[in-house]
Amino acid sequence: MLWERETFVVDPRPSYHYRVSGNRYTPSHKTASTILNPSLSLVFLHAAGMFKECFEPVIELLFQKKRAYGGVNIGEIWAIGMTTFLYADHADPFSECPNHGQSAVLNAKDIARDYQGEWSLIEYCDAVSAFLRGQPGGHDLLQKELVFIGQSVGAITMSVLVSLLSARDPAIRFHSIILGDPILGPRSTAKDMIAVSYSRSSFVRQDVWPSRDEARGYLDEYSLTKAWKPESKDLFVKYALMDHSAGSLPKPFDFRGVTLACRRDQEAACYRAIAMDSEAHRLLARLYSSNIPVYYIYDLKPNQRAAQIQPGIFLCEGTMPTATYGIRAGHLASVIQGFSMFVQNDPGETATALAHILKDDNSKRAYLARL
Repeated sequence: MLWERETFVVDPRPSYHYRVSGNRYTPSHKTASTILNPSLSLVFLHAAGMFKECFEPVIELLFQKKRAYGGVNIGEIWAIGMTTFLYADHADPFSECPNHGQSAVLNAKDIARDYQGEWSLIEYCDAVSAFLRGQPGGHDLLQKELVFIGQSVGAITMSVLVSLLSARDPAIRFHSIILGDPILGPRSTAKDMIAVSYSRSSFVRQDVWPSRDEARGYLDEYSLTKAWKPESKDLFVKYALMDHSAGSLPKPFDFRGVTLACRRDQEAACYRAIAMDSEAHRLLARLYSSNIPVYYIYDLKPNQRAAQIQPGIFLCEGTMPTATYGIRAGHLASVIQGFSMFVQNDPGETATALAHILKDDNSKRAYLARL
């Protein structure tokens, strides 16, 4: 491993009603350049159905590719777990919700009390805000140069997050923002149909297996996960599953299998929130117009519905991102397909795109500094 990992839990209650967990990744071998030169702090926000560790294959490659950054120094990488769903009757502290990491485990009873059938996107924003301001492990993230990177739902919430954090004192310093294939736009049939597709897949997929090995085999066959890289599937089996609650039944009625830590109906609630939300798209125009550089990673070969959404992200109410990037094997301007799951489908191309963005952003800043 080229990195070391620490996990921190922030408890902001009662100002925010849930605890939030996040991982901090730092290079295993720190050079004089890493220690002495100004460095960036990357902050990853994951997709629905994922967990904070899902970025580890990309993180490994980012630290490996640091020579390709053209003077960019990454000091640390954070991955924050979304605060949301867990089966209320199972709060094993060693298992994590597939959607949003250890935070869900910590808050199982609170979420069971609060959940009323819907889940607003603002919850992720509030959780991220609480974590950043909570000085996890004594680290004052308000003093860092933060590069926010969102995948799918993590990217959808970004414009809302910036608006939220900019309005609170003290303000967060956004160095730059990278949006990974968000489904953003005003309420529309195309957007509804994408959310319906995601929601239905949540309801119908298998969620119980006799063992983790059998769950791993399922990922190899299931249409939405079979294209994932092996390391992505391995991480899902490790962090997205938990022991089935029937394991506590008296013998011979006990069941020693595993289940998804996230309730499928509650993940589906996330997709409904995406469909019904128009505020994130309106705030995207404000974000594009701000002084924060915004980069957009997109799919050059989207499905029919996603293709109808993309133009509103390239040009949002007359405003555009700083630059756009696609991904194709062996080339920057290309494609990562698969329901916004580019991190899972191809960590290598994802890391390459991020390295290019960081390098280009650094070059632009150096040029402007010379003017």
